[in-house]
Amino acid sequence: MSLDIEFFRLINGLAGQSKFLDLLAIFLADSLAYFLVVGALVIIFLNKTWKERLNNLFFITFITLLSTSFVSYIIRFIYARARPPLVLENVIVLIQKNLHEPSFPSNHAAFFFSLAVAFYFINKKWFKYFFVSAILMGIARIFVGVHYPLDIISGAVIGSSVGLLAAKIYGYNK
Repeated sequence: MSLDIEFFRLINGLAGQSKFLDLLAIFLADSLAYFLVVGALVIIFLNKTWKERLNNLFFITFITLLSTSFVSYIIRFIYARARPPLVLENVIVLIQKNLHEPSFPSNHAAFFFSLAVAFYFINKKWFKYFFVSAILMGIARIFVGVHYPLDIISGAVIGSSVGLLAAKIYGYNK
């Protein structure tokens, strides 16, 4: 058995042990995304000028779409890895959404790590919150049974790399 599957079993094996942990993981894996997007929009629209607001909104839209709808999508097309509950036995699944979509790389991880990188350049004060949230979301998505650890790691690498490259292209020099 691969290390990826062993770590998946270790983390997913904690599911079903505590109602509180299960609910927390479901929130982190699924609902936190909405709060982060709304929070990002609020932070952006607190900028002083409309030019800054639109510039930052465009930058975030550019890197999140590039990382998820382009890079991640191409990799998923080439290497369509089935989600854990479709190939492994005894997987505890706490979220039933999109189980037939490929799991590698994680689009959630790519999106939210690229969002975190965007905030590194837009507002460093908020970067750490988005970064920690992306990590917690990734772990939670393993816990709830919809991703392997390597899916999350690859999504994080894609989101972070695309974010850094896009920032360089976009002209952020902070």
